[in-house]
Amino acid sequence: MIRHILTITNKGIIIPFFIFIIMKFLFLDIDGVVSINNDLSQEKLIFVQEIVNQTDVKIILSSSWRFDESMIEVLENYFPITDVTPQLEKQARKYEIKQWLKINSPDFEKAVILDDRMDAMLHHSKILSIKTDSYFGLSNEQALTAIEFLNDI
Repeated sequence: MIRHILTITNKGIIIPFFIFIIMKFLFLDIDGVVSINNDLSQEKLIFVQEIVNQTDVKIILSSSWRFDESMIEVLENYFPITDVTPQLEKQARKYEIKQWLKINSPDFEKAVILDDRMDAMLHHSKILSIKTDSYFGLSNEQALTAIEFLNDI
């Protein structure tokens, strides 16, 4: 996204500036991604932390845990949570993600979905959907794939 800003110097000269703002999002599920058998995995949380550190991506929680304030507090010890997806009754998770993007960032640059459910997967040229194994969670290879996708502009 390009933002146009006008600056007026002390001599009254108008100088246009263009700022390129990259809007990248990571839609994060918890169970089957960073929580295995109801236990948060330190290793999986560090994988997500690395994605954030290497890409400057904003995390949007799309998990059913998104309304649990204590879970959000625990996660924020590893990485900041920017927002949560809306809850749409009787809708697949991908529609909640699409709704969030439509309302909050229709001009987003890139997004990654990390989820163990097929109903969260979206097919879009600017979105990479990564389906994790419910019993293993996020792998190092999947984290690296997300980093490469988000950094390839």
